[in-house]
Amino acid sequence: MRTRTARGCSSPALVTGVAYMIKSTLRQSCRRRDQDPDPRSNVVDVPHTSERGAPREICVGRIEVVRVRRVDRRVDGAGCDAVDPDPVLGELIGPRARQILERGLRRAVEHAAGVERHRGCAVDRQGSLRHSCCTDRTTLCSQHDPCQELGAGMKILAVGDSYMPSRYFAAAFAELERAHEIEYLDVDDSRPFEPSTASELKLREYQGSPAELAAHMGAVEALAVQGAPVTDTVLDASSALRLVCCARGGPVNVDVDAVSARGLPLVNTPGKNAEAVADLTMAFLVMLARGLPKGQRFLEEGHQLRDNWEGAKFMGSDLRRHVLGLVGYGQIGSRVVRRALPFGLTVLVYDPFVEVNGVEQVSSLEELLGRADFVSLHARATPENENMIDAAALAAMKPGAFLVNTARETLVDEDALDAALESGRLGGAALDVVRTTEQSGRHRLLRHENVVMTPHLGGATHETLLQGAEMIAEEILRFAAGEPLVNVVNRAAAAA
Repeated sequence: MRTRTARGCSSPALVTGVAYMIKSTLRQSCRRRDQDPDPRSNVVDVPHTSERGAPREICVGRIEVVRVRRVDRRVDGAGCDAVDPDPVLGELIGPRARQILERGLRRAVEHAAGVERHRGCAVDRQGSLRHSCCTDRTTLCSQHDPCQELGAGMKILAVGDSYMPSRYFAAAFAELERAHEIEYLDVDDSRPFEPSTASELKLREYQGSPAELAAHMGAVEALAVQGAPVTDTVLDASSALRLVCCARGGPVNVDVDAVSARGLPLVNTPGKNAEAVADLTMAFLVMLARGLPKGQRFLEEGHQLRDNWEGAKFMGSDLRRHVLGLVGYGQIGSRVVRRALPFGLTVLVYDPFVEVNGVEQVSSLEELLGRADFVSLHARATPENENMIDAAALAAMKPGAFLVNTARETLVDEDALDAALESGRLGGAALDVVRTTEQSGRHRLLRHENVVMTPHLGGATHETLLQGAEMIAEEILRFAAGEPLVNVVNRAAAAA
């Protein structure tokens, strides 16, 4: 567990200062370090307290520049903090470099204006939330309310787990740390916890215990989790709580009813794993089309690749000139379409709940099954579509067709799938999700040489986890600034 609070200003003993910022684009040119700032460029002079970083010439093109100078602090005749710029020590280019330095720049601006941090808001030494200074080329020029940008400081608890450690929240919350007090906690998944209360029994797919979270909830105003259990006990542990955030598409580890009953908004991160799952879907399609499972097992069994003629044993197909049928056209299905078309696949979509543009939308599942060479499932699991792909559906598929499931295990009748693979009617299957079983050892479906199976890793990428944390950070920023939230699970209850 670690805590990061809103960062204060630099010590007055340190040299600080800022020249100015001009919002325009630098012309295509190379600028020398000893040139004066061009009023038509976006050049920012920031403090530098080290002799490292020698001056250099740099070609910047049409991008923004951060120019680093050593500066001395003084008070001019008008009583304003001014800066005496020394020679340029170096330049950094690119949006990311500018973003990083702007954070330090803003703190230097506040110090030069006599501003200190208090609970994340900029407050001058007379207690005002507004500050100003002179307006000439070498003095700090600003008049604003920093709290208007980031909102008044809040106490935030960001809870990680073994799947999404809190370091992902920390990476995404860097901007929030400027203005808010943030505690990072990783749940102890070894602590025993048996759900017993009505609130606890509503939860699924969680890690940790409500008691562990509740112990850290004192005065917390915004709670962010991925898989930690959020029950009524957790919610009631902080009377200051105003926002609950869950960094996953379906907040099954949160008692949504309890959150709503307290009039709190619950935000989630729909589509955070869509890119990763769409990528995995395409990988599965290639693996099935080329017969990669069979070839892999050939080598695993000790066979040797002797010559080029061995490839005849594993003749597969291109994806081009084949038909891909998608069941579901949400965040993931739509991204699969964008990837599939460049492969030369013809795409059909069955989804009675949305209108599809750009590819053919069929009116029934039966039509899709009868026309597709590959059937890929991207539907949300509901009680109504359990075992959607049953024996009848598998019999309706083209002989030799392939089935891909990166959605939910309940969509497929695995007994019927096993029989279709055994009979040879189905060309193969790729599954990222299967039903849990009490049996140990190898899954029964893996006895078929045309089956690919992965342990529900569709969304298991670093980029997916970071995106989820970033989506939560954006919601907290909106909330702090008084702006409307975007992905609200319980919008009606929260608005009541």
